[in-house]
Amino acid sequence: MNLATGFDAVNRFRRRLEQPDLDAVLRDHALFLARRGGAKASLRLCDLSELDFVDRDLTDADLSGSRLNRARLAGAKLTHGNLYGCDLTDADLSGAELSYADLRGSAMHRVLLSGANLIECDLRDGVLVMPGDSDGLAPMSLDVNVTELTEAEARGADFSGARLARAAVLRTDLTDAALRGARLPRADLTRSILAGCDLRHADLAGADLSGVDLRGADLGATNVSGAILRDANLLGAKIDATLRAAARADGAVLPRPAADLPRALAAILDAHDEWVASMGHSGERADLAGVDLSAHDLARRDLSTALLSGAALAGADLDGSILAMADLAFADLTDATLCGTDLRGASLERATLAGARLVKARLSPLRIHDGQAGKKRTSLLRARMAGADLTDADLREARLANADLSGAELHGADLTGAILTGADLRGARLTGCRLVNADLTDALK
Repeated sequence: MNLATGFDAVNRFRRRLEQPDLDAVLRDHALFLARRGGAKASLRLCDLSELDFVDRDLTDADLSGSRLNRARLAGAKLTHGNLYGCDLTDADLSGAELSYADLRGSAMHRVLLSGANLIECDLRDGVLVMPGDSDGLAPMSLDVNVTELTEAEARGADFSGARLARAAVLRTDLTDAALRGARLPRADLTRSILAGCDLRHADLAGADLSGVDLRGADLGATNVSGAILRDANLLGAKIDATLRAAARADGAVLPRPAADLPRALAAILDAHDEWVASMGHSGERADLAGVDLSAHDLARRDLSTALLSGAALAGADLDGSILAMADLAFADLTDATLCGTDLRGASLERATLAGARLVKARLSPLRIHDGQAGKKRTSLLRARMAGADLTDADLREARLANADLSGAELHGADLTGAILTGADLRGARLTGCRLVNADLTDALK
């Protein structure tokens, strides 16, 4: 019997609570947590569907086996909570605190988990034990053992250290989620989105990653032995030689060699020069998305508006080049040189620029005149720029939300009006840096 059918059968054991009943339980629980009497919340085997838990404190509460379909749990605190075998279908847990929670055997179809904290939570197998027909407890004859996180939205959620062995995480959006040190052996992640995820030191041994979007993900020191990577998209992902070989053998999407381009690279660049000079009337816009251009000499080339998303440009020489309004999202520019490069209005979202040299680079807005005056800001959303040299760079009004600038050299850089919300600036050298009207909300310094 499948998981959904199993949860339906369990419903006959559940007692229905209405909002006033729940509010009374939560008031007593608040007193219990404050050590002012009250009672610890025991909501085991309850029907709590569609009830309001928004921003409520349920630390250590027992909700095991309960039904929480379409429940509103945004911002709720469920640290160390017992949600074993819960049915959370269509529940809203956005921004919820679920660290160390027990979610074994739970059903989380289409659940909203964006921004939630699930550090060290347990999402492994679990079987509900229910009253039998005779005295005592007997396991139900239901297959409810596999945790299912299907078609869910968990963008930016933190699953660091979480246990997800054999979990079914199907077609789920985990964009920018933290899965560092997570344990996912033999998990099924088919067709899920893990773009920009931090998977360092995660255990994905034997996991099914077929068709998974891993663009820009960090898989440093990740265990992928025996993992299935068929059709997985690894453009811009940080991977080692062993993983690259395994991915290639499985038919994963990796940067293609420049030698495999339909035309010689020089011819493509010349056609782009003509396209720019003629304002699009002749020539052809360069499409080098997903191409391996590592260590190539592209200095002083005009690559404005070029398509370079997911391109491998590690160690490339781009000094003095024009990349205005170019698409470099998910590109790998590790240790590349971009001194004096014009990057105004470019998209560098989730690009890797660790160790890159951007001395006097131009990353301020690009003025656009298309019938009405406007400007396009340079986007470095969640870019990885640890240890980058941005000395005297022009970053006015740049979008650097959640960017990693740890250990970066920003001496003399102009960040006037820049958006640095949630950015990591730990260890960055900011002497002589201009931060007038910069937004540093939640930045790590």
